[in-house]
Amino acid sequence: MKPILKKYLQSTNVILILSSVVVLPFLLISVFNNPSADDFCYSNYARDSGYFGLQKEAYLGWSGRYLPTIILGIPNLVSGSFVVYKLVPILLLIALFIAVYHLVSSIFVTLSIKNKSFLAIILVALYLVQMPSPTQGFYWLAGSVTYQLSIILALFMFSYVLRYLTTKNKNFIIAAILLAVLVIGTNEVTLVFINLIYGFTCAYLLFKNRKLNKGLWLLFIVMLACSAFVLLSPGSASRATTYPGNQQFMYSVLKTLKATKRHLGDWLPSIIVVLLLFFNSFAKTASKIKTPDIFKVNLFFPVLIVFSFLILGIFPVYYSLKWVPFRVVNVVYFFFLLGVFYVSFILFFKLKEKEKPFIKLSKWTKIGLFALVIFRLGGDNNVRVAYSDLISGKAYAYNKALNERYKIINQSKEETVVIPKLTVFPETIFFEDIKPDSKHWINYCYNSYFNKKEITYKTKNKQLKPHD
Repeated sequence: MKPILKKYLQSTNVILILSSVVVLPFLLISVFNNPSADDFCYSNYARDSGYFGLQKEAYLGWSGRYLPTIILGIPNLVSGSFVVYKLVPILLLIALFIAVYHLVSSIFVTLSIKNKSFLAIILVALYLVQMPSPTQGFYWLAGSVTYQLSIILALFMFSYVLRYLTTKNKNFIIAAILLAVLVIGTNEVTLVFINLIYGFTCAYLLFKNRKLNKGLWLLFIVMLACSAFVLLSPGSASRATTYPGNQQFMYSVLKTLKATKRHLGDWLPSIIVVLLLFFNSFAKTASKIKTPDIFKVNLFFPVLIVFSFLILGIFPVYYSLKWVPFRVVNVVYFFFLLGVFYVSFILFFKLKEKEKPFIKLSKWTKIGLFALVIFRLGGDNNVRVAYSDLISGKAYAYNKALNERYKIINQSKEETVVIPKLTVFPETIFFEDIKPDSKHWINYCYNSYFNKKEITYKTKNKQLKPHD
C-alpha cells in the first residue's frame, strides 16, 4: 500500500491532479452559459445586412478587427436553444490546452507525451486560476473570439515558426503565415505582442546569422501588411473618437504604473510557487534533454520583453479608453505568464550546462509549497467561484430563469413583453443583461433579436420596487 501511495503522492502526480481540479468546473459550467450584449447585436447585423454586408459595415464603421466579425456573422451561431453557444467555451478550453501542448512539443521534441501534457496543463491551470475575468475570456462569445481566440492562434503560429526554424519545411511557414493573418485580425493588444515577439526573433536571427531566409521575411511582410490593414482601417479611426476625454498621456502613464504594480503583486507569488514545484520535478527529466536553441539566448532581452507586456498591453488601452477591460488584461496576463516560464527555462538550462542545480527542494519545503497551492485554491480565486456557482445551484438557476424568459418572449404575441427580472448572477458566466433604460444599446439589440418593440422588466403604469 505504501509504495502505491508514495507513487501517487509524487510531485508530478499531485500537480496533475490539482491542475485537473482547476480545469474541471470551467468545462462543466459551460452548459449553463447564455448569450448577452454584443452577441445579440452581431446576430442582428448579420441577419439585417447579410454576412458580407456585416463585414463591410464593421470595417468601415466601427472596427478593423476582421476575424471576430467573420466569426460572429456566421448564421445560426446565436440561435435556437443556444447549443452551439454553450459549446464554444468548451472548445476554447480544449483548444487552449492543445495549443500550449503543440508549442511545448515544438520546443521539447524528445519529451514524453506525459511530460508535455504536464507542462501544458500547468500553464492552462495557472491561467484559469488568476485570469482577471473567465466570463470575458471564455463565456461571452464576442469577447472570447476577439481575445481568447487570439491567444490560441498566436500559440499555434509561434509553434509553427519554431518547427520551420528547425526543419525548414515550407508547410510550417505557410501555416504560420495563415495563422498570422488570422491572429492579427483579432485585437490590437495581441497584434502588438506578436509583432514584438516576432520582431525580436527576427532581429536576433539576423544578428546571429547575418541573414533571414525568404520564409521568415515573407511572414514579416504579411504581419506588417495585416497590421496596417487593421490599424489604418476607417473603423479603427472611428472607434478612436468614440470615447470623449481620452488620449490623456500623464493620466495613462500613472494608471499604467499603478496597474502594473498591482498585477505583479497579484500574479507573481503563485507563479513563483508553481515554478519551484515544477522545476523540482522537471529537473529529473531534463538531465536527458539537450538544451533547445530557443533557450540559448541572453537573459536581458527576454526579461525586458516579458515585463514590457504589462506596459504595452495596458498603456495604449488607458490612452484610448481611459480604462482597461478585463478581457484585455486576460491577454496581458497570459503572455506575461508564458514569458515568465520562458525566462525561467532560459535560466534553468544555463545553470544545467554549468552543472548547477536550478532548484532542489527538501521534502518539507515541497509539502509547504503544496500547502500554499491548496491554500491559494481555497481562497478568493476563479476556481472557487466556479465551483461555488455550480454547487450552490446559481448556474443552474440562471440558465433555468433565462430559458423561462425565452419561452415567455417567444410565446408572446404582443410587441411589448414584460419579463421576470434575473435574481441570480453566477459570476463565472454572467456578463450583461438588459437595462432598466429601454433605450440602452443592449436593450435595442435584445429587442431586435427577438423581433419585439420592447422587452422590459416593468409595465408602463408600474415601476418595480428594488426588491422585485
